[in-house]
Amino acid sequence: MSIYQTKMPLGDLHAACQSIVTRLVDYVRRGGSVELGYLMYRNQLQGFLLFTAGTAGESIVKHAQNALDAEYRRLKSRRNPGE
Repeated sequence: MSIYQTKMPLGDLHAACQSIVTRLVDYVRRGGSVELGYLMYRNQLQGFLLFTAGTAGESIVKHAQNALDAEYRRLKSRRNPGE
């Protein structure tokens, strides 16, 4: 079943994806592991991608995955500045 089939508005999908990226930052700020947080939230986005395959929502999810990847790299570099 795709997002299209569930009639989820694209704006709601976008908001959900953005909140996942934001949750990674909050998770790490509260003392969580960057790696574990990244894996948890990346898996959530991957689930969205399965549901949106072949629809307009697919590009929204891929954009969110790229944003999550960039946030992960930023957080990782702050935790390990010498690496």
